[in-house]
Amino acid sequence: MASVSAPQIRMQLDASLRRLRTDHVDLYQCHRYDEETPLEETMEALTTAVREGKARYLGFSEWKPDQIQDAIDLAAQRGFEPFVSSQPQYSMLWRLPEKRVIPMCADHGISQIVWSPLAQGVLTGKYEPGSPPPADSRAASETMGTMMGHLTDDAVLEAVQGLRPIAAEAGLTPAQLALAWVLRAPNVASAIIGASRPSQVDDNAAASDPACASERLYAPMVLPPSMSGSQRFFCSSVPKVNSGKHDRLCTLTATATAAQREAISSSTWRYTSYG
Repeated sequence: MASVSAPQIRMQLDASLRRLRTDHVDLYQCHRYDEETPLEETMEALTTAVREGKARYLGFSEWKPDQIQDAIDLAAQRGFEPFVSSQPQYSMLWRLPEKRVIPMCADHGISQIVWSPLAQGVLTGKYEPGSPPPADSRAASETMGTMMGHLTDDAVLEAVQGLRPIAAEAGLTPAQLALAWVLRAPNVASAIIGASRPSQVDDNAAASDPACASERLYAPMVLPPSMSGSQRFFCSSVPKVNSGKHDRLCTLTATATAAQREAISSSTWRYTSYG
């Protein structure tokens, strides 16, 4: 686990600035929570970085809800610079942040920069149930394939293949549908993609086209039970409804929580630079 102690923050930030040949970064994020460093020490060092002009904004990645709340409270109590970004794993196949992280962040002005929005490539539809993975894919890799776990289970892959006709009806590729779904979530500022070739970058970038928020875009979702600790959700595709400030798509399930039904918003695009 990487340290976010005061000496490490100073050393690593200065090293980044030298490599980038700049005097500041737009966003400085703590990757994972450091159980061995007092939170107060971390936040004081981050605050110093902002006030010295070395970083404009602060964020964190994969922090637990209680850790996020502690940071919010400490910033208010001690006058530390607040966090503005959260970087969780989030996709149609991994919606756990909706339970507590996203609502808490939304209440405190913290936006999401999500990673693995394509569920390690599974939501592109390139993996077919009962068939070996493409030779050049992550799932076929001896090192990376073992980390995909249940994502390559036939039940998951069959459900993902069911998204193809929905994507086609919306005039999108499966990857574009998955990315557009993530990007329309009200609290999501941007998504981190892991393209390995230029054509994938072009395909993924098209999901940011405002046209993806048309009446033809639906909100399908499948959540395997091993991810949620509950039964699998198969959400109906429902048309866009007007909710006042934004047009919004809502996913409806028999047992979904209110947070899970808050699915998609066609809000203004906001891009985050890592400096």
